[in-house]
Amino acid sequence: MKESTIISKFNVCENERLQNNRMIQTLVHDFQEFQQTFAGFISVIRRLPGYDEVIKQMTEERAAEEKKNETGLNLDD
Repeated sequence: MKESTIISKFNVCENERLQNNRMIQTLVHDFQEFQQTFAGFISVIRRLPGYDEVIKQMTEERAAEEKKNETGLNLDD
C-alpha cells in the first residue's frame, strides 16, 4: 500500500473519530439538560397538593403487591 493511501485512510479515521467525539459530547450535553428538566419537573410535582398522601398510598399498594407475589398469588398482573 502506498504511503499516500495510508495517510489518506488515517485522515479519514481521524475525521470519523472527531465526529464521534462531537456526537458523544452533544449526547452528554442533551442528557444533562434532560436531567435538569426532569429534576425541575419532579420539584414541581412534589409541591402539588396531596403529593404526600399519594406517595403513601402508592407505597402501601406496592407493598401489598409484593406480599401477593411472595405468597404466589396473582403473579401475572
